[in-house]
Amino acid sequence: MIRLENVSKYYHNEGIVTLGLRNINLHFHIGEFVVITGESGSGKTTLLNVISGSDSYEDGEMYVAGKETSYYDARDWETYRRDKIGFIFQNYNLIDSFSVLRNVEAALVIQGLDRKTRRRRALDIIRRVGLESHIHHRAAKLSGGQKQRLAIARALAKDTPIIVADEPTGNLDSKSGDEIFALLHEISADRLVVVVTHNYESAAPYATRKIRLFDGEVVEDVHITKRELPVPPEREEKRISPARQALSLSLMGIIGQPKKSLFLFLVVAAMVFFTFIAFGGYTLTMIEVDYNDVIMIPMGLNDYPERLIVVRKDRAPLTPADKDKIAGVSGVASIIEEDIVVDQSLTVHYTLDGVPESIEGYMNFIATYRGDRLHGRLPENPGELLISLYLDKDEIEKIIPAFLGQTVTARVNNIDYNIVETYTIVGIYVSTSPIVNFRISDADRARLNEPLKIAAAGYEIKFQTGDESFVFFGKYALVVDETLTGYEASTKETFPAGTKLIINGKTLDLKSNPGGQADVIYISPEFFEELRVPQYQYTVNVTDPDKANAVIDRLYDLGYYAVSPAQTNPYDYRELLSIPAMIFAFIGIAVILTVVFLLSYIIIRAVFLSKKRDYAVFRILGLPRRQIDVLILLELLVALVFSYVLLALAALIIPLVSEKLAMFFTNLSFRDYLILILIDLGMVSLLAYRFNRYIAKRNLFTELKGDE
Repeated sequence: MIRLENVSKYYHNEGIVTLGLRNINLHFHIGEFVVITGESGSGKTTLLNVISGSDSYEDGEMYVAGKETSYYDARDWETYRRDKIGFIFQNYNLIDSFSVLRNVEAALVIQGLDRKTRRRRALDIIRRVGLESHIHHRAAKLSGGQKQRLAIARALAKDTPIIVADEPTGNLDSKSGDEIFALLHEISADRLVVVVTHNYESAAPYATRKIRLFDGEVVEDVHITKRELPVPPEREEKRISPARQALSLSLMGIIGQPKKSLFLFLVVAAMVFFTFIAFGGYTLTMIEVDYNDVIMIPMGLNDYPERLIVVRKDRAPLTPADKDKIAGVSGVASIIEEDIVVDQSLTVHYTLDGVPESIEGYMNFIATYRGDRLHGRLPENPGELLISLYLDKDEIEKIIPAFLGQTVTARVNNIDYNIVETYTIVGIYVSTSPIVNFRISDADRARLNEPLKIAAAGYEIKFQTGDESFVFFGKYALVVDETLTGYEASTKETFPAGTKLIINGKTLDLKSNPGGQADVIYISPEFFEELRVPQYQYTVNVTDPDKANAVIDRLYDLGYYAVSPAQTNPYDYRELLSIPAMIFAFIGIAVILTVVFLLSYIIIRAVFLSKKRDYAVFRILGLPRRQIDVLILLELLVALVFSYVLLALAALIIPLVSEKLAMFFTNLSFRDYLILILIDLGMVSLLAYRFNRYIAKRNLFTELKGDE
C-alpha cells in the first residue's frame, strides 16, 4: 500500500539543519497493525507525518498504491489526506463545541457525502465504538477514553484504507488504553493501521509488526504476524459540491458555537450600523434645501446660455404687469412663467426591439427644433413629447421609426413629485450634442408647474388613526382629480377605517383609489387652488447670451434681480460652501470606515483565532485551504445577511418612532443602498482575506498543538 525508498527529512531553522529521517526504506500493507516506537526525538512522529501526507520529505520517494508522490502539490496532498488517511491524535483534536454526531459528520462533509448518507454512516460508526448514549453530548464534556473513541469513530467514518495514530493512549489510564488498542487491532482487519507510541509494551499484544527508530533511522523492523490483504479498489462516490461543503461546515459552526456566532453577528451588525450612519450622514450633506422659503432649489440648475432667472427686489410674487414690463426690456426674447419646470429633468422609459430602456435629460424650451434634423413635429397638445438626442446614420434609420408614435412613461426627477407621466413621442430631433433634451407642450408645462411648486412648498401631510399620527413632508405628490370636490381626497394606499387625512391643517375626507399611482394624493380642483403657490421667479431668455449682462442691468433698474446660471449660479455661495463640505464629509466617511474596519478586524480576528484550531482540524481531515477561505467568508456573509435583516426591520420601525432618524432611511435611494451593501461586502471580504492570509502562514501542526 505504502512504500518508502531512501526517504529523508530535514528541518531548517535559522540556518541550522536538523535531521528528521535518514534513508528510510519501509513497505506497509493493508491488514497490518504497525507499531512504531523509539525514544523522544527518534523521528517516529516525523515518519508518521510523512506517511500521512501532513509533512513533506526532501530525498527519496514515497509510493502510494504504486504511484509516486514526490510530484504532489498542496492540493494533491489535501486529496490524499481526505481519501486515504484517517487521523487519531494523542490530544484527540476534536472540535470541542460540536456534539459527538457533528464531529463525525464534519469528517464526512469533507469527504463530500450528502446529508442522508453521512448521517446514516455516522450513526453506525458511533454505535460501533460504543458512544451511542453520548451522541448529542458536546465533545468537551466527554472523558479521555470517550474522546479517543470519538476520534477513532471519526477516522473510521471516513472509511479510508489507512489509519494513523500518534500516541493514542498517551493521556489515558491503562484500562482505557487497552480498550483503544483492542479497537485499533479490530480495525486493522481490513485496513493499514500505523500507531506511534513510546510504550511498546502496551501495544505489543495487538501488534502484527514492530518498527523501532533511533536518530531518524530504522534500527529494528520485526514482522510478528503475517497478515497481508489486497489493496481495496477505489470507490467512486457521488460527492456534493465544494460550495455545499463549505456551507454545511459553516452552518455546523454557526449552530454548534452559538455564543461565538452571536458575538460575530453583533460585531458585523455594529460594522453595518456605523457604515450606514456614516454613509447616511454623508448623503444627507448632499441634499439641497429651500429657496425663498417657498420653492425647492433643484440639485442641478438648467444653465443653458440664454437663460436668466429673475425675481422682484422686494421678493413679492410676480404679476402679469411684471411680465409685461420684463417683456418690454431690450434683449429679452421670451419669458417662461413656469420657471420650476425648466429645472426638471425627465427619465423616459421606452422599448427598443422589445427591450426596456431609459434615457435622461433636461427640459428645453429655448432651442429651435426645425429643418431636416427634425423628424415628426413639435409637441402641440397635452401628452406629446419631443426628444432631442445625438444619433449616427445607422441609428437614425433604426431608432426614429421605432420612437415616433411610441407611448412612453416619464418620471420627473424631483424628490417631492413622484407621479409618472405618460407621453406619446411626436418628434425626434437629431442633435449635434450628446446631451439629451426634451420638449413638452405649453399646456403640459403649465400643468406641471403648479403641482411642482406645491410639492416644493413642503406642506405637512398627516395621516391620523385614533391617537396615532404619521407626518410626511414631500413624500406624497398632490395631483388634481376632477372627479373630487371640496375637501375630498383619495390614494391608492389603503388605511384603517376612520383614518383622517390632514393637509396644511385641513381635514380631508379620505377615499380609496385603486387605479391611482403610489405616493400620490389626489385632491379636488378647489382644494388645489387653496394650496396654490404664487410665482416668485421667471425664466427670461435673452436674444444674445453675450449681452446678458446688459439685460441684467436694465432689469435691475426696473426693480428686478436677475442672474445668468451659465455665468454665475445665483446660489454659488452655497455651492462653494458645499464643495469643502463634500470634501470634508468624504474624508470623514473614509476615516470612519477605516476605524470601523480596523476595530471590526481586531474583534473578528479574535473570534476566528479562537476557532483556528477547528480550521486546522478540518485541514488535517482533508479540507482544502481554499475551502477554509470560503468557510470563513461564508460565516461573515451569514452574519452580514442577518445584519441587513435587522437593518430592514429598523427601517420599518424607526419612521414610526422618530421623523428625524427616519431621514437616514427615506433620503437614501436604491443606488445609495446598493453602494452601502457593496461597501459592507467589500469590508467583509477584506476582513476574510486578511485573516485567511494570517492562517495561511501558520504551520498546520502548530495549530493542532495549540502553540502560538
